[in-house]
Amino acid sequence: MAMTIDLRNYDEVMNNLTNCKKDLAKGTKRVLNDLARRGAKTIVGTEVTKVYNIKKGEVTGASRGYKVVDSIALAGVTIDTYELEWRGRPFTPTHFAMSVLKRGTVKWKPLKASGKIVLKSTTYPQFPVFVAKGLPFTRTPGTRPRKTERGWSGLPIDVVRSHLSVPQMIDNEKVNPNVEREINRRIEEKLNEYLS
Repeated sequence: MAMTIDLRNYDEVMNNLTNCKKDLAKGTKRVLNDLARRGAKTIVGTEVTKVYNIKKGEVTGASRGYKVVDSIALAGVTIDTYELEWRGRPFTPTHFAMSVLKRGTVKWKPLKASGKIVLKSTTYPQFPVFVAKGLPFTRTPGTRPRKTERGWSGLPIDVVRSHLSVPQMIDNEKVNPNVEREINRRIEEKLNEYLS
């Protein structure tokens, strides 16, 4: 998952900044550099954790850094456009306040605004989820499953993963617009601070 940090209304900004002083161009460069190196990662972590019940460090830890994808020259100053990248495989429910209740019922809370829900295997919902060594597992169909007094046996087990990874959470329709809005607000705020 990649995200680009650049100036909005590029043509309009270019026209307005054509006759600007060199220090304004330097300020613009500094603001975008700061957002690429630190600010955007913090913004993404904050906005994701407003929607999902996950620690901010889990989100920011999935950042794979930034790279320059384009640049413009303004008053002799090169202003870069950055692309930030997040990677990560789907988390297990342990990252989302998973708990084991009486009779072995496993619950988790993926969204901040929801209550805890019973965890079920999305691949094989007919097999219950159980916890071993702190991780949720479920049995998956084998060639000869057999039912015993204690449950199914003779079946391989797999860790239950959620469908949620950091790139998917960032792409969520309740997260992504807020990330973009906050980045744009921060650019404007920092430029105003620099110019005042």
